[in-house]
Amino acid sequence: MPKSLTTSVRRQIVEFDPMAADGPSVSELCQHLGISRPDPWAVPANTGTSDGWGTGPADSSKPPF
Repeated sequence: MPKSLTTSVRRQIVEFDPMAADGPSVSELCQHLGISRPDPWAVPANTGTSDGWGTGPADSSKPPF
């Protein structure tokens, strides 16, 4: 059974900018966080979630933008 991502790791994934000129690559981020390469794509964007980090249930009363 795969282990779930901690809130701290999820926040780092959401805050990660793959287009930053001086930032790490996706592979480097995954290696630093100790996660597999597909994991970042499983974390939803922070828009449309109740806690703003992609870690809580989405609020269906608000539009997702």
